[in-house]
Amino acid sequence: MKLVLTILLVLSIGVSCAVTDYACMFLAINPSNISRALGYGNIGVVDVWHNNPLTSYSNPAIASLHEGISYGYTHENWNTGSHMYYDGGLINIGYKGIGVILPAPNKSSNYGINLDYESYPQTIKQKDILRSYRSKESAAVYGLSFNTTEFMKRTEEYIPLFGMLDLAVGAERVYIKSNLNYDMGPGYPEDYYDITSEAACLNLGLISRFKYFPDENIKLEGVYGLSLFNAFNEKINYLDDDRKDTIYRFTNNGLALSASVLSENLLKNRVNQDLIFFDNILSTRLFVSLEDDYTYREDKLSYGVEVGFLDTFFIRRGHYRDRDGSVVGDTEGYGISLHYKNLFEYSYNSSSIPTGLSNNEKSSDQTFMINLVELYNLTLANK
Repeated sequence: MKLVLTILLVLSIGVSCAVTDYACMFLAINPSNISRALGYGNIGVVDVWHNNPLTSYSNPAIASLHEGISYGYTHENWNTGSHMYYDGGLINIGYKGIGVILPAPNKSSNYGINLDYESYPQTIKQKDILRSYRSKESAAVYGLSFNTTEFMKRTEEYIPLFGMLDLAVGAERVYIKSNLNYDMGPGYPEDYYDITSEAACLNLGLISRFKYFPDENIKLEGVYGLSLFNAFNEKINYLDDDRKDTIYRFTNNGLALSASVLSENLLKNRVNQDLIFFDNILSTRLFVSLEDDYTYREDKLSYGVEVGFLDTFFIRRGHYRDRDGSVVGDTEGYGISLHYKNLFEYSYNSSSIPTGLSNNEKSSDQTFMINLVELYNLTLANK
C-alpha cells in the first residue's frame, strides 16, 4: 500500500511540474508576478528596486535593502481550467540594513506558500470510480539578511565608496509540509488515509549593487545576485519508509543594469517638492539569470526588460527558456504602484508566462507597504 500511495503522490506533483529528480517541486514556482513578467524562472535574484516580499523569495538577501513593512499576496488558478490553486503570502520587514522575511496569511487559510492539487479519481473497474486522492503542499519561509555596507556607513571607518555600494547576505529557513489524502472507497477495511510528511531546507543569498552618478540627474546601477536553494542538499521522508527524496535545489546567478532619470534636482525649481512623490522620472532596467539544478539538464535561462514611468507605471517583457522541460516562450506584464515617496505604497502586478501548452498562464499579485519609522520622523519634523 505504501508503494501505491507514493506513486499517487508523485503523479499529483507531476501534474504541475516537469519531470524532475527532486521532491517538493512546488518550491520552483515563483510567487512574484514582477519576476514572471521579466522572464519567469528566478530572475528576481537581482531585483533590488521593488519592495515586494514575493520577489525577495528568489534571494533572501534583498530584504535588507528596503525599509518599512511590506506584505505580498497572490492567489491563482494554477494550470488554467484545473482546480489547482497556488497561494502566497509573505512579509518583509526592513530597517537600517536589516531585513526579515516572515510567512503571512494567504487565501488558502494558510501561511507562506501553498499549492493545493485538485482531487483526482482512480478507476479500478470500468466506469466505476472507487478511489480518489488529493495532495497539498505548503512552505513557511523565515529569513534574515544584512546589508554590510549599511553598517559600515555608521562606523568611523566610513569611506565615500560605501555610499555607492551595497553588499548584502541573507538566509531563509523553509519549513515544508506535504500532505496526501487518499480515499480507498467502499469495500476496503481501511477506507481513508491522511498522510503528512514534514521537512526543512536552508536557502542562501547574496546581492551586490554599484551606483554611479555621471550627472546630478542620472543614476546608473549594476547588480549581481546569487541564490542557493536547498544549499545543504536536505531531504524529505515520505510515508515513514527508509527512502528519502532530495528537496528541490538549484543555484541561480543573475545580473541587472539600470539607468534612471532622477526627479529631485531636475524638478526642484519647477515643482513643489512636496508634490514630487517619485524618485525617478524614467527608468530602464535589463535583467538576466541562469539557473542550474545540479542535473544533466540544460540550465534554465531568463532575461527581460522593464521600463518605468514616475516609479508608478511599469511595462515588462521577457523570455524564458527551459528546453528540457519543453517550456520556451516570451513573458510579459505590467505593474501599477500607487505610493508617496517611501512612506506607503500599494502595487498591483500582472504577468503572462509560457506553460509548454497552447495557452499562457496569467496571474497577478498585490503588495502593501508602510514605513512606520519614516512616518514617525515626518510627524516629529512637522511639530
